[in-house]
Amino acid sequence: MSTIDRPGQVPASEPDPKGEVHVHNTTVNFGGDKGWNILVTLFISAGLTIFAWQLSLSGFAEMAASGVTIFLVTLVGYMFKAGILRLPEKPGDDDLAFTKSTLRRIYDEIQAAIVKSSLFKLVVFALAYTVGFMVLRTAVAFGIGLLTTWWIALAVGLIVGGLIIAQDQILAWVRANMIRKSGQ
Repeated sequence: MSTIDRPGQVPASEPDPKGEVHVHNTTVNFGGDKGWNILVTLFISAGLTIFAWQLSLSGFAEMAASGVTIFLVTLVGYMFKAGILRLPEKPGDDDLAFTKSTLRRIYDEIQAAIVKSSLFKLVVFALAYTVGFMVLRTAVAFGIGLLTTWWIALAVGLIVGGLIIAQDQILAWVRANMIRKSGQ
């Protein structure tokens, strides 16, 4: 019989009495993939921020701002599609019920309007999206301009990564504080 020398080591397969060898591939999972997802998210966001800051120092500030903005818009879109971010489904009993139902209704009406729009309306929607994108890009460019050292860029990147990771906890904290304030 084989022994396990290290934690996480899987014993080697042993022959069957009939002479057949059965191999069982087993992976040892210490806490799932969540830890790795958190670590990778922090590394990517910090690395992207430092890279954008370095590009801005090299005369490519416009490219850096555009790249980071495209990344953010795409990430948020993918987070909605994956169900990580979601619009409220039904108004609840909390203080934000009216705001949530209003946001949901605006989103649903825009989606319905896009589906049955003429070409002119689609051009107007595309123009509105472009204006919103350019406003966000301007804010990103301004933020990149505020970075003065790579340490600050690293810290900002880690903060952004932390916000991405902990958005459920942040929203729960906001809801709890709003409920507490309304109860006073």
